[in-house]
Formats: sequence, structure tokens, C-alpha cells
Amino acid sequence: MKDPMEITRLTTDEPQNNTETMLNYAYGKDNQAVLRYADCQENVDLCEYISKCAKEKGCKVEPEDLMEGACMECDCELAVLYTVSVQAAELRGRLKMYEDVGITLDDLKNEPLTPDELKEMSGKPYWHVSLQDLRHYHDEWRLLPSNISQNPQDYHYGEDWLAYRREMES
Repeated sequence: MKDPMEITRLTTDEPQNNTETMLNYAYGKDNQAVLRYADCQENVDLCEYISKCAKEKGCKVEPEDLMEGACMECDCELAVLYTVSVQAAELRGRLKMYEDVGITLDDLKNEPLTPDELKEMSGKPYWHVSLQDLRHYHDEWRLLPSNISQNPQDYHYGEDWLAYRREMES
């Protein structure tokens, strides 16, 4: 049975089916947006493609003009295609970074770390939340000493303080 906390990978550089192709149709390469397929070719530079299509419609926009925002005021279908493709490439690139480092749904949650999770945090930063009188203590980033990470219960973990992966929102 699949782990419900596992995130299904959406990005790939080699799509194997229609769904994977659609989810990875626009992507970034060398600071440019690229379309996986266009004009019966693979890996087509988005600016070159939009410029070519625009010229066929009587618009004289050059690829360099697109990169400088030439179509931002326009609402024609090519401007929309350009905008949506850039958006897709940027979002895919960001998602791919998260997927490449293996971020899971557990990583995205910001619940107090368990004693077992603390054992893996020796020497790493954590968000310290004091459960004691707040006039004398405040929440802050700290590095977790190895002696505390190995035996957090000896240091009243869960009673006097909690540790989080990320800063708590006020």
C-alpha cells in the first residue's frame, strides 16, 4: 500500500505518457523557457516560437522583445500562451527542486518534533518554543546540542520546551 504521506513525483525530464508530457510541457533550460514540442520539433525555445507565430499573424515581435516584456500589455492568444508557458516553466522548476531533494508532506508540516526526530537533529538548527513563563523566555532559532538530541526527555522536552523544523507563525 502506498504511504499516504508520500508525494507522487510530477516532474520528469523524460515523460513516458501524455500526463507526464502535459505536466512537463514547458520547462526552464539555461534561463529560458522551452516547450517540449512545437512545430513538429522537440525542445523549442519559447521566445523563438512565439516570435515566429507572431510574425505569421503580422506582429513584428522579436524573441529579445518578449524577454523584455513586449507582450505584457497585449491580450492576444500568443501573449497568453507566452505568459502561461513562462509560469508553467517557473513553477515546474521550483517543484522539481523540491522533488529532487525529496521533501515529503511530513517535511511541510510544522508539528513539534518527536524525540526520535530530535535524535537525527544533533547540531542542526531548530525553532525553540518555550512552554515556560514567557516573560523570561522567548521563542528563537537554536542549534540542538548532541547531548540534548540523544535524550530530550532528560531536558524536559514536551514539558518546558518544544522543537520545530520551521519558525512558528504568530
